[in-house]
Amino acid sequence: MNDLTGLGKVAESVDSVTKELRQLIYEFLSPGTKGAGEYIADKVRYLRFMKSVRAMQKAKVILESMGVDNVHIELRNLVPLIEKCSLEEDDTLIDKWANLIASAVVDKSFSPSYISILSSLSPIESLVLDSISRNSRPIMKMGIYQYYGVELHILVDKSNCVRADLVGVLSNLERLGLILRVFENEPALMFGNPPIGTMQSELIGLTPLGGRFILACDRKLEVGNGIPHIDLSILSTEVI
Repeated sequence: MNDLTGLGKVAESVDSVTKELRQLIYEFLSPGTKGAGEYIADKVRYLRFMKSVRAMQKAKVILESMGVDNVHIELRNLVPLIEKCSLEEDDTLIDKWANLIASAVVDKSFSPSYISILSSLSPIESLVLDSISRNSRPIMKMGIYQYYGVELHILVDKSNCVRADLVGVLSNLERLGLILRVFENEPALMFGNPPIGTMQSELIGLTPLGGRFILACDRKLEVGNGIPHIDLSILSTEVI
């Protein structure tokens, strides 16, 4: 009987992708947890297979370019990485998931919180976060931290986002702990009050967590180069 609906080809495609995903999962599992491979493959079987495969393939390329052969990831990180990235629709964020997978392999300080943070970001929120890091200028030092900030009107221009929408985006980034609000000429940092966008002296900067998260999502960036406005002291201090 002819397969008029094409379901046969779809089934073959899904089966092929499932096998490829399972093989990729095995490569990222440490030797002591190989038995979990089938469980993980079954758990993500009905998710967006191709998104997971694309992200993991990109991660392998990134790691190969770094000369990394041992690509094992802790099971507690591998499962949510696969599940969360399988739901992603945006190509730019798929690239960030690939970089985050690579970071989970090579970064001893990798935090599982990065996974939930990235899964909580929309494409515009990710763009605004990148714009903050690229356009900030030094503001003040507090303790070991050098803080940076960027004016809202610059973010509006760089992110191509209207001011009203930008305020909503920044509110979510602040909720996630990725940004802080700096009021220039104030003796100390002020958080959360007054409302975002109501003071001319307000600037938006990255928190230490925000700086670490950005680096984890882009392996091409280097401290002092790719993120020129984040001080080394920020990134060398453990912040969870």
